[in-house]
Amino acid sequence: MKALDENWFMIDSTTAHGATHPTPQGHAANFGAVSQSKGAQFLGVSLSMIKALCRTGELRSFRVGRRRLITMQAIADYMAARETEERDSA
Repeated sequence: MKALDENWFMIDSTTAHGATHPTPQGHAANFGAVSQSKGAQFLGVSLSMIKALCRTGELRSFRVGRRRLITMQAIADYMAARETEERDSA
């Protein structure tokens, strides 16, 4: 995922043509979810770290068939919680 500016993100919504659509950050939860590997790329952590965060419930996720997905809102909430935790511990 590449940040386009402070209000837009490219999310995992590839079309049959291979194009990716920009989605407003404030409405990201309404537009979908990403795989654990895409979530790891977005947060800049390893796949095993994402799996551990999902397993412990620190990062909300859900299953669709055999896949585990993470909403963009869950990623944003996790980031906000980490920022708050960081700020409070300083």
